[in-house]
Amino acid sequence: MNQINKFLLVFTVITIGCSQSLDEEVFDEVTSNNFFRNDNDAITAVNAIYTKLRGAGVRSTEEGQAWGLFAQGFGPWMLNQYVSDETWVTWALSFPSGDAGVLQNFTFTPFQAGGGIFYVYRDFYEGINIANNVILNVENNSDISQPVRDQVMGEALFGRGMFYYYLYNFYGKVPLVLKPTSDPFSLPSQASESELVESIASDLSRAGELLPVSYPLSDYGRFTKGAAYSLLARLYLNEKRWADAETAARMIMNDYTLSSGYSDIFAPDNNGNPEILFSVLSIAQTGLGNAFLAATAEPDQVTASWGGDRVYQAFYESFDPEDIRRELLTKSYISVFDSSQVILDDEDGALIMKYAVDENRIGPWAGNDIVVLRFTDVILVLAEALNEIHGPNQESIDLINWLRQRAFPGNPGKLLNLGDFSSKEELRDRILQERSWELYAEGYRREDLIRHGKFIERAKERGIDAGDHQVLYPIPQYYIDINPNLLQNPGY
Repeated sequence: MNQINKFLLVFTVITIGCSQSLDEEVFDEVTSNNFFRNDNDAITAVNAIYTKLRGAGVRSTEEGQAWGLFAQGFGPWMLNQYVSDETWVTWALSFPSGDAGVLQNFTFTPFQAGGGIFYVYRDFYEGINIANNVILNVENNSDISQPVRDQVMGEALFGRGMFYYYLYNFYGKVPLVLKPTSDPFSLPSQASESELVESIASDLSRAGELLPVSYPLSDYGRFTKGAAYSLLARLYLNEKRWADAETAARMIMNDYTLSSGYSDIFAPDNNGNPEILFSVLSIAQTGLGNAFLAATAEPDQVTASWGGDRVYQAFYESFDPEDIRRELLTKSYISVFDSSQVILDDEDGALIMKYAVDENRIGPWAGNDIVVLRFTDVILVLAEALNEIHGPNQESIDLINWLRQRAFPGNPGKLLNLGDFSSKEELRDRILQERSWELYAEGYRREDLIRHGKFIERAKERGIDAGDHQVLYPIPQYYIDINPNLLQNPGY
């Protein structure tokens, strides 16, 4: 068990009681005067960011960190996927006013902030405060060795940059808080879009300079150089700063590679997979595992599952039947209860089986690490940026084909040719489609559709009464009520 997983078993944000080696040193009150005195203190402090991702936030339970920001639950995955043209959830039909229903039906409001709109806003700012505290106390601290100081600073900067990346992506103009605070009378105003983008870019750039390409397996799961430049490249892509996106993507093109097998990326033993740039570590223990499969497999398909998350039939049919990536979607299964075959109708879509069954899982809690960022995204970001700069070009085609070679092994007839595309617009549409085939159900789709100007259009095609203002989520009314300096997003 690596150091982060050890830490998850014993850490709470309220009481810091362990060092990297788990030698206990408990403080009644943790302050800058009695902490941040050595390397272990710095590592323990930055580990709180990882804990925030795993749990100690959204719907945490007494059993442990169950529903963290990147666990299956009310976090970025739902906010990116349930509003997209890829995924839907069956119980949104029965409970349209529930957390998933208001996302799927585009009926979210500042008061009915379902699916984690409220929780994500709150918890990311809690994470930002943790990162700010680490940065303040580590940056010029001579009690901490330079190598550890660089790594911890890189991790804290990436954490803050990532939290703000998602806040900006979901809510637009939000307060930019770069120092720790517990002052209830501190009521920040919203920053401009340019201020937010430059702050996020600065944090991610500095993190990329400080963080290593990889870690020993004992420290696997920490933020990497690849994670920093991956998110930076996507930030610039979303901002349509094509040259900057190209530069950021090229920073890591020679540092990482693809997994030999597509399904290996999501397997129970995916810890250390060469394609994963950042994943949330999971172990098959209550509250500390990956529950994505439980949310996608039906109760009579995989025991201890509840099901509901699926892809639309139209998306399933968009695949070439020979594409191995479609093998992780299924239209039928054998019931574990009576061995009968269950076949889904077209209106039922297809089941998402990306995360393979972990035979050692405890109830719904599996050991497959939760994939958040992977090298594939960087490849497609670079292909898209190059097309926007130059129009159809051979390098973009080669980058796409790198992925298609894996998707269609031993079948060169499935590769693209530069001559297939006569315009930038044609290749742009194809890259959007390739992103969906490669990255489906991984939390990318909403921002991809927004960047291509198709988000509201696709919702209307599904019969949703969506408004143009819904490219952003509403700022939860609770925070506007307690901070008069906040302005609600237009349209809400």
